[in-house]
This record gives sequence, C-alpha cells and structure tokens, in this order.
Amino acid sequence: MELVPPVNHSTLVQNAVDIGVGFADATYVYKEVTVRRKIGNSWKEKSTVDFGSAIRMVAGYTENFMGTNKYSEIGHNVSRMAMKTSRNGGEGEPMIYPSPAHESSVDISADNIVDKEYGGEIEAYCNDFERIFEDHKEITYRYEFEHSTIGREYVSSDPVRNTQIMTLDLLKVELTRRTAIGATKLTMAFGGVNPLNLKLDVVEKKITDTCDILQRMDRAKSIPPARYPTVLSTDSAWTLIHETVGHGVEGEGILNGTSFLRDFKNQMVASLELNVIDDSQVPSAGWNEFDDEGMKTKGTLIIDNGELSQFIHSRRTAYLMEEQPTGNGRLSSYLSRLRSRQTNLIVEPGDWSEEEIIEYVGDGIYIGPITHAQVTLSSGEFVMIPEYGIRIRDGELAEPVFTQMVRGSSLETLSNIEAIGDKVQAYPTMCNKNGRQIAVGMISPIMMIRDLEVR
Repeated sequence: MELVPPVNHSTLVQNAVDIGVGFADATYVYKEVTVRRKIGNSWKEKSTVDFGSAIRMVAGYTENFMGTNKYSEIGHNVSRMAMKTSRNGGEGEPMIYPSPAHESSVDISADNIVDKEYGGEIEAYCNDFERIFEDHKEITYRYEFEHSTIGREYVSSDPVRNTQIMTLDLLKVELTRRTAIGATKLTMAFGGVNPLNLKLDVVEKKITDTCDILQRMDRAKSIPPARYPTVLSTDSAWTLIHETVGHGVEGEGILNGTSFLRDFKNQMVASLELNVIDDSQVPSAGWNEFDDEGMKTKGTLIIDNGELSQFIHSRRTAYLMEEQPTGNGRLSSYLSRLRSRQTNLIVEPGDWSEEEIIEYVGDGIYIGPITHAQVTLSSGEFVMIPEYGIRIRDGELAEPVFTQMVRGSSLETLSNIEAIGDKVQAYPTMCNKNGRQIAVGMISPIMMIRDLEVR
C-alpha cells in the first residue's frame, strides 16, 4: 500500500519553526482493522479505518501537543499553537535530543498471514483454527481475529523523515468449561507481525494444554497463604519482569524521580541469572523499524547478569538526563502524547529445562497466566492475579489450585530468581499505562523464584 497523508506535514512543521519554536515534529497514523469474531455458532466480521495526526512543538522547557483528524483548520491551529509555544518557551534551546537527518521507509505489510488485498485469508485461517476444538467438545470457545494494517509517516525539523507500513495479526481466545460448581474461563492471545507467531501447531499445543487444565479445575482447592518456592509460567514470568523492570526503567519515571529504580543504574538489582532486553527489531507485536520520533530502533540491554545497565528513553527524556535515546518514544494513538514505553521485552533463556526446574523445586506452586498485574512504581511493590495455579509435589506437577494473588517487593523478588528455563515462548499482549494502550511482545522462558508470597 502507499501511505498518502491528507495534508503536507512538512509544511506544518516548517510553519511552526518559522514562527519561532525550536523543534517541531508530526506523525501521521493510518490504521485499517478487520475483525472477525465468533461467539457460539455465529460469527461477525467488521472493518474500520481511522487516521489522524499528532503534532508536537518544543521551545525551551515548554512542550505543546495536538492530536487531530480534523484537517480543515489544521494550519490555523498549528500556527496558533506555535505562537503560544514560542512565547512561553522564550529563546531557550528546545530540550530534545537532536537526531541525524535521514529519510527512509519500510513496508512489511505483505509478510503476514493476511496479504494486503485480503482475499479471504482470515476466514480460511479461522476455519482451520476451529478444527482444533473438534477433540474438545466439552469446552466452549469464543475468539476474535484482528488484522490491522498500520501506516505511519514522521517528519521533523531535524530534518528526519520516514514512513513505515506493517500488518499486525492478533488472535484472542477465551475458553470456558462449566461444571456443577460453576464456570471457569481462561484466556490467551497469539500473533504479531510474523506468520510464525500464528502457526497452527503452536496455537494448538497452547490450547490443548489449557483445555487439559480446564478439565481438572473442578478438583482445584485453595492453598493456605504462605511464601512458597514458585515456578512462573512463561506468561507470568514475563509479566513480573514487564511490571517491575520494564515499567521501572521507562524514562519519564526515572526523570521525575517516581521510579524505585531511579538510583540503581550500574548496580545489581536482580539475580545473576537474569538478562533482560527491549528490542523492537524482533518480529513480534512490538515491532518497529523506527519509533514514533523517527529514531532508528535497536536492542537495549536493560539487565545484564543482574546489573541494571540502561534505562529506555524517548528523545526528550534522553536529552534531559544527558543519555542516548534508545528508540522507545511511542504514541498509543495520534490523540495521545508521546512517552518512553516498552516494545518487545525479552527475558533471555537460561540453562534449565522445565522438568529440571519442577524437580528442583520439589514442593511448591506453579503459577499460570496472569489476568491483571500492577506495580507501585515508587516502592516497587507488585501484585499479580493468576488465572490458576498448580501444586508441585514430589518434583512433579500435581493438581490445580486456586490462587488469588502473587505479591512482593520487586528488588527482593528479582534477587530471589534461582533458575530460568532454556526455551522461550513469544506471545502478543497489550500494555495499558494511564489509559494509553500499546502492543508489546511477550517473550520469556519459565522462571523459578526461591521464596514468593502466594495467596
């Protein structure tokens, strides 16, 4: 596809600079979404298109932002905002990291399950997917297949200009089993920007394993609240690192002093076993060749054998902290301000097989996927709500158990990581921070925590 913005954003940026702002940039976002939903025996398909522009101006310490899809008054509104920004910002230099001038484009919109023309591939894929449940008649399922074509054009007064076009395919599944004691629901998601993220054999294994858990949940019992040796599944291990490390190193929290990790640069914050990378070049849900500030993205080593080696930055937070930008400036939409956010957060694999970790624990708890999690950024205290747990007894997975929550102190828990699995799994997820939602890649092995509070 060819991305054709409805206005000349370069002219708008130049107009703002001529009026007196020190820096201006504009991001045009185009998004076309086709969603196929199946509930019961019926399915519906719907397509929508949304597009708009995010415009930012900086003069000294003054930053102004406008997001709009109303283009009839955009020139007047940009001029008015430029006058206000330059007046309030005075003659000071804009507090933003300069980027080398470049012009580039990338298009991976034809590389996924569904091609650019969409000739029925969604229906064909979903029909194949539904055959998975022929052997699981006792399980009720509903799902949503979302195919998005996303285009972004960025221009700035640096000058930097780039265009990127991508597809993002997400399969969201909800499984329900009803018994005499009630209904149990488990959810999961698959997909990304690469066809391998939606391979049916990978999807089928995950669903089959989850159906097996559902079939045994009617025998589940509560466990006494205590601190247990705990094995976190790939989903829950990643969620722990996302909440504690990922949010802890985002530039705004470090800059304004609200993150518990603000004073720990180049210090040990975790077990020697732990290595964490943020890398939007990996073809998962958080893929971007350039971030929303036109910066070329790269892999950033955040935790290096337990040591906090780097924060993740937008251009602005990097400038104000006298560090290099990391290509993590992201917009949740053209209506939201840009912030430093995670892309694909990767926990590097260790040397332990899953069987070895379970056997090593002997007696403890295995935690399944997480339905909700949050961290109190100032203190590092976190809470995770699991979908289910499984008792580990005599070095083997035993019966499912009800677990209401897992909680702890980030620094203590990260230091108590004792073993990390040797195989990673990649799934998509959405990160919602202050009401601003972005797609991120969930890439992690399983993990064993020596001593963790489970209720």
